[in-house]
Amino acid sequence: AIVFRMSGSTVSMQHPDEETIPRTLLAGGRLGSSPGSESVLADRPPPPPIPAPLPVQPAAGAAGAAVKPKTDQRDKAFSFPAHWEAEAVKEGLKSGELMRGELRVQLMAHVAHVKVDGSERWMVIDGWKNMNRAVHGDIVIIKLLEEEENVAVECKDEAVASSSEDSDSDGYERVVFGSLGVAHDEGREKQQQARVVAIDSPKGRDRVVVCSLTAKRTKGDGVSEFDVLHGDDFVKAKPTDRRIPWILLQVNDVTKRNLKIPGRLNKYELWPVQIKNWKEGGYYPVGILKGQCIGKAGDMDAEVKHALLENDLDSHDVDFEDDLMDEVEELVEKANSSFDDEVHRRLDLRDRRIFTIDPATAKDLDDAIHVDHFPERGEVEIGVHIADVSHFLKLGSIADEEAQRRTTSVYLVDRVLPMLPHALCNHLCSLNPNEAKLTFSVFFTLNKSTGELVEEKTWFKKTVVKSCCRFNYEEVQRVIDGEEIKVP
Repeated sequence: AIVFRMSGSTVSMQHPDEETIPRTLLAGGRLGSSPGSESVLADRPPPPPIPAPLPVQPAAGAAGAAVKPKTDQRDKAFSFPAHWEAEAVKEGLKSGELMRGELRVQLMAHVAHVKVDGSERWMVIDGWKNMNRAVHGDIVIIKLLEEEENVAVECKDEAVASSSEDSDSDGYERVVFGSLGVAHDEGREKQQQARVVAIDSPKGRDRVVVCSLTAKRTKGDGVSEFDVLHGDDFVKAKPTDRRIPWILLQVNDVTKRNLKIPGRLNKYELWPVQIKNWKEGGYYPVGILKGQCIGKAGDMDAEVKHALLENDLDSHDVDFEDDLMDEVEELVEKANSSFDDEVHRRLDLRDRRIFTIDPATAKDLDDAIHVDHFPERGEVEIGVHIADVSHFLKLGSIADEEAQRRTTSVYLVDRVLPMLPHALCNHLCSLNPNEAKLTFSVFFTLNKSTGELVEEKTWFKKTVVKSCCRFNYEEVQRVIDGEEIKVP
């Protein structure tokens, strides 16, 4: 259960397996931060120095035998409803009794929503038991609750949290509010509640999540929650993404070797974990380690790896395959040898005043502009010129398939994970100053007095351009402000 203690504008939430965490109650009953205080969702601070682990000494009983601390037994008396069989799900979807959609769990809450496929309907899934082992991001099959099964999930008026003793999963804090139904603007229909009866695609469960680790036991037994003792069966993994339930890791040869247990766990270490199964009688899902420790909370390298894992981008942080690099090398050679012939098939804009505007640290300059005034017509022509990547990157090629998989370049604080190899994005397709490049351009005209678009004067063309200048944002802002800048 969660205990809320209110004093002035501060709420303290006590979880049976966690320290008391101060929260600030904002207007409207939301938990967040007040001016000058840290947000609930703020990045974790750098950890203080950790002392060397102390050896764990088992307590001695009356006869000198080791006394094993009390572990968490709640899962043994708990059971989820069985998932429906595939044929029953098929018939239920066909008849309209069942619906399908993606489960979206609210952060730091015990409520989820499902947007029904093919409609604008949103269903509320209240309580971990109604989520029925589905995880944030899973594609689920849901069934409407009967009217008598609906419970309070949110307050229609100003929300004030009250104490609650009905948490059915300690992987989430449950907040009970003072009125029935789901809050909406006045006049809007109240959202209906449903429960998960099957998981169509475990997209959320299959994710690798970043966790801190503790021993699996209740407090008050005289042993630190970070001490794993001889005879302990499981370690508890607590995801940093609060929408994901806690996960049990079995104590076996792999976890003993990687975690160096029995012994004390480092509470600041972050570990990649994946759920493997969640049985009907399991209060928690069971998972496995998916690699080595990524570092300590607050360390930049660890937090970068953390961000990549949490956003399913860790597969970007790998080198391009050799066959892809060979293909790109051939592509570059062919493009250079055929460049003059291709220029003759395009509109040549190399004598126009075309320039790029990008961050000062940008490596791939993929777009440029020109602005031409026509005072006699009271018009301004603007051209936007985009690097013609599709001319080089053919559909179905190895590089094309890899670009589709990566989708985008990822910009980190210390480096960039490119969508395409550098020979393409930083060479052939980068509009560097004083280099002729193939582009695809759009031209449009604005009325200088009104700023309105002259629609009949909008057109597109394959072009070749030569940027005369590379600006960054700060330089352009100084020009807009009327300052003189040094010519780059």
